[in-house]
Amino acid sequence: GLHPFHIPLAINFSNSNSEQKCILCSTCDHYICKLEAKNDVAVKILPDAIKNGATLLPNTRAIKINITKNRVVSIDLIDQISREISTIKAKNIIVSCGALSTPHLLIASGIDKIDKSGSLIGKYLMRHINSIVSGAFPFKTNPDKMFQKQIAIPDFYYGDKKKKNILLGNWGIIQDVSSFGKGLIKLNAPFGLKNAAAFLSEYSINLLCIAEDIPQLSNRVYADWNQKDIFGMPSLKVYHRYDQRDNAVINALSKEAKKILKKAGAKLFYTIPIETFSHAFGSCRFGKDRSASVLDEDCRVWGLKNLYVLDASFMPSGGSVNPSLTIAANSLRVSEMLASIQ
Repeated sequence: GLHPFHIPLAINFSNSNSEQKCILCSTCDHYICKLEAKNDVAVKILPDAIKNGATLLPNTRAIKINITKNRVVSIDLIDQISREISTIKAKNIIVSCGALSTPHLLIASGIDKIDKSGSLIGKYLMRHINSIVSGAFPFKTNPDKMFQKQIAIPDFYYGDKKKKNILLGNWGIIQDVSSFGKGLIKLNAPFGLKNAAAFLSEYSINLLCIAEDIPQLSNRVYADWNQKDIFGMPSLKVYHRYDQRDNAVINALSKEAKKILKKAGAKLFYTIPIETFSHAFGSCRFGKDRSASVLDEDCRVWGLKNLYVLDASFMPSGGSVNPSLTIAANSLRVSEMLASIQ
């Protein structure tokens, strides 16, 4: 009675472009692909960019954005091995360090003091509230150790269709996720349960629940000027707490995932909360209102003519799916605009 669909994955399931075909192994979700069948940035973007004139600086960190009046003029860089500092100049600068490091660099460069909108840099930090619901079955669920992460179930994205649950509004998505390797399970399982958890992994199916968290002004990235990191920048600090509704939503979504596994034949269940910033976004939100956003509609920093932010920071809300495609689509949109004004 549900409506599963195939997850959009940037993987070569065919070799129609003379590229290496995916062999459907079970390590895809947790390791770098040894065949380069996963079309990530290192495989698909950087090689072409370098062929077309881009320069990649390894072991290099941006430590300060330099400004004259209302324009960025240069970036100070530090070699993380030799500690040598250098400066580069460009007509336009794009910051794309991720939702934690982008606001940190902007604040460390004093950009939060340039415009009234600067007070919002780092604010409204979001990260999906996720959990994995694992069901143990009386048989090996993937004896051939084939690629598992294939379907998602959107039926509860907008909440409980039957209106039996009073929790209104968006809930999120449920999707298949690969089982972790036995070594990883032993490393993270509670003491005394390591071998049992590793054994049960062959008899389990895991469903990942992804729920949108409410944007909150208090959740933020900030710079601690009383502490310096090894590169001379103020220490990056993060404050984040989920709203009461966020916790209620993930609990409701996890219950639905458990029902699905139970109907499929699972006998035992275990819910694992995921506490990472792998889906962090929102710390430099874009918008039309200068007093309520850090970036304008073209993802340009308010108050500066040539500084852009193109990563997950721009998102004012997060939805309940992996943000990668949204980030890529927005980057293509803004890049086309930038190319047209060169």
